[in-house]
Amino acid sequence: MAAPKRVVFLDRDGTINLDHGYVHRISDWEFTQRAPEALRALQKEGWSLVVVSNQAGIADGRFSKDDVDILHGYMKSLLQKTGVYLDTIVYCPHHREAGCACRKPEIGLARKAEEIIGPIDYKRSWVIGDKESDIGFGKNIGAQTALIRSPYWQPESLKIQPDMIIESLLEFSEKMANGESKFDRYNWRNEKIITSAEAAEIAAELRGMGRRLVTTNGSFDLIHAGHLDQLEEARKQGDVLFVGVNADNAVTAAKGPSRPLIPEEARCAMLAALICVDYVVTMPGSYSEEPMLSLLESVKPHVQVNGPDYGEPTTWVEWATMQKFGIKGHTIVKRNNFSTSEIVKNIRSTK
Repeated sequence: MAAPKRVVFLDRDGTINLDHGYVHRISDWEFTQRAPEALRALQKEGWSLVVVSNQAGIADGRFSKDDVDILHGYMKSLLQKTGVYLDTIVYCPHHREAGCACRKPEIGLARKAEEIIGPIDYKRSWVIGDKESDIGFGKNIGAQTALIRSPYWQPESLKIQPDMIIESLLEFSEKMANGESKFDRYNWRNEKIITSAEAAEIAAELRGMGRRLVTTNGSFDLIHAGHLDQLEEARKQGDVLFVGVNADNAVTAAKGPSRPLIPEEARCAMLAALICVDYVVTMPGSYSEEPMLSLLESVKPHVQVNGPDYGEPTTWVEWATMQKFGIKGHTIVKRNNFSTSEIVKNIRSTK
């Protein structure tokens, strides 16, 4: 199962296209200022693009679902010509007073999108639109929000405050390119690297979505086939794998003054590049069970995985904490004799 996606949820009318009022004909379609360029820039930065739109005109009898689907097909074809591929489009066809679960600011459209594209990392996602209902939708799903200036609202009348106010979708894409998302501190390779506090937030949301969480941890100094066996086997135990990485001082205390060979930042980056790893959690602290216990307490996984040298779960130093949170233990079966210490010893002996 892939890592949860970072999504930009996009309102349609007034955000992607000019809002002429109940836009439903191809002849009325007109992109907002450089919208395809903005979407292409967001896509290039690794964002999944999901259109979420209220289309009460269907229930009002102004136009049909077929009209909306035809218009969306036209929009997608124009965007594809510019290299933009939307992940999905979801919309609410109900009347404003219907009390449905899918009309923004309700969260039904987000849940429908997730059924189509897979798990979504809401904490790292954004909602952008030109109405207060878009901001309410974003707040309700736990995403960050950007409100486009429009005649639909005035600053003094806003009941819900967005994370940013912007002039257009283009300005939003430029801000994202400049790293203004508070969660986007890492590039595409290591955006999965998080702190224990961030792991706790993400894990809580994933548990609420019914995901099975797995943790494992170690130094991962000079990654080899034994590590890959451990990580791939750990990933098979659930839906999302959190990997805890020991800090440099912890590795030095346990392995000697010549270790680690690779600094913590680089070890984390290498782990984050592996497909089987969903999140890499930095674990500051001395080489005791303390950082590991902190990982378990933050994530509260369904399963903790250790290598073959650790023996049965009941003998692990973290066993008491695992019992406290109802965490199962899984010991990896040894498939090879790779050892970082032995590899280092062999390399040094050849000098």
